[in-house]
Amino acid sequence: MAKRYRIILQYSYNDGWIAGSYYILNLIEALKLLPDSEKPQITLLYNSKDGIELVEKIAYPYLTFKFEKSAYSSIAIRVVNKAFRTVFKTNLFDPRPKNSDTDLVFPAHYYYHLDLLNNKKKLFWIPDFQEHFLPQFFTQEEVDGRKAHQQKLVDMPAQIVFSSQSAQSDFFNLYPKAKNKTFVMQFAVNHSADYLRIDIDRLCEKFNLPEKYFFCANQFWAHKNHITLLKAIALLKKNGNPIVVAFSGKQSDYRNPGFFEELQNFVLQNNIQDNVRFLGFIDRNDQLALMKHSQAVVQPSLFEGWSTVVEDVKAMNQSLILSDIPVHREQISRNVDFFEPENAAQLAEILENYKPKSEISDYKTNITKFGETFRNILEQIKGFEYEKKT
Repeated sequence: MAKRYRIILQYSYNDGWIAGSYYILNLIEALKLLPDSEKPQITLLYNSKDGIELVEKIAYPYLTFKFEKSAYSSIAIRVVNKAFRTVFKTNLFDPRPKNSDTDLVFPAHYYYHLDLLNNKKKLFWIPDFQEHFLPQFFTQEEVDGRKAHQQKLVDMPAQIVFSSQSAQSDFFNLYPKAKNKTFVMQFAVNHSADYLRIDIDRLCEKFNLPEKYFFCANQFWAHKNHITLLKAIALLKKNGNPIVVAFSGKQSDYRNPGFFEELQNFVLQNNIQDNVRFLGFIDRNDQLALMKHSQAVVQPSLFEGWSTVVEDVKAMNQSLILSDIPVHREQISRNVDFFEPENAAQLAEILENYKPKSEISDYKTNITKFGETFRNILEQIKGFEYEKKT
């Protein structure tokens, strides 16, 4: 029997960036579809019990859990390690697991794994390079930190996986001298059937929604470009064609604390309170049910890596209205209308008298491909060890 690969997956349930949590959950679901002999043995590292029940529910047959309260949570240890790295290029304290028989750590983090000499099989994940193109939506410290992280990966050079061809192209355009071994793994989502059993009439009553509505399922971050959708709603109401749009997502952003309040003020100033429903961070199955029964899901983002929302909608063969950015074009070509990202008039024209699309496809092939791509990456990097620069 061929060797069963042994991998470490790092998991943290974070509703501030829920897409990152879903990424790992969906990867495990995809690996579960591989033939039994090709399923890797997974050790799941977690530092909080939040969201662990979602992993258990998958019932992956070769999965063990390892709770890890990182010593990096200690400020004193972090300070000592930083000073030690400055001189010796390594950490003095390293609380991370030392599994010499592990084939891969994913997604690796340079500040944890740079110095695990007994485990050089690490795969780093860069979702996108938004900070290079829209730096105004980040603090300067965060921009500098992300760029420093990327430069470390280039210098190692590390193995990196990207979620899109677009992100991979951005990497080599930004770091033209990079010699990194890179991969593209376009992720897919896996939905349980639970959301299909929800009574949509009761759900609409719960959220005060009419029979016909549009849905926008994005965290309230500035680059998600909610304002263009709100402007389109205001234009339609002004022209006597009112619509209703429900928005789900966490209503805070540490980078821009006043952003959601600005959106609320726009709603009040343009008298579109009856046309907008801000639902907040809602139950996942409620969200999926509302997406499924909407006229279409609208995503006006200025930048994406590989959108979980788009994959959600593809999985349910629902209609999409998307900002015309490269990654959206790469991600989907059916059941979709595109608009210029900041062109509210064009978006309003699409929303007016909208007719949902109805092309059907078997999304399970996308999930299968996700798992197979990860398996193929494992095979390609078997025995590959990147060199540490001295």
